Amino acid sequence: MSNQENSGEACVENSTVVSSIYGYWPRFHDAEVVEFRLKMRKENRNLTDASIKILHAGQDNPQWTCPGPKCIVEFECKDISNPIIDLTELYAGNWIGRLIIFKKSEDVYEFDLEASAGLEVKFDCKLVSIVAVYPVG
Repeated sequence: MSNQENSGEACVENSTVVSSIYGYWPRFHDAEVVEFRLKMRKENRNLTDASIKILHAGQDNPQWTCPGPKCIVEFECKDISNPIIDLTELYAGNWIGRLIIFKKSEDVYEFDLEASAGLEVKFDCKLVSIVAVYPVG
């Protein structure tokens, strides 16, 4: 498999919703994390899912000439493991340096939200999906 098949939008269920709005798959550079939640559930064992809402306006578009649509993009990551959550600079805002998602093995993806400032999160999970994209006013 090529790197494109193992990373980015190829690893995200429903990614075409985002690509159709912006015309490309974002790195989410300079986008803002507006919500980060962990949800616990039971399914033969205890599981933890993560929900991340990102405010994005197309500012990382390689063909950028002006801001694109301003939307909240909601990611859901199922059955997370090996979490590293750094809240050290949370007071500084929650600006993304880049978002990296790639396939580590057949059933494991890595979700790595590198911060420019604020929340930094990295974990493995079984599924990464876009559950909602909605415009902001």
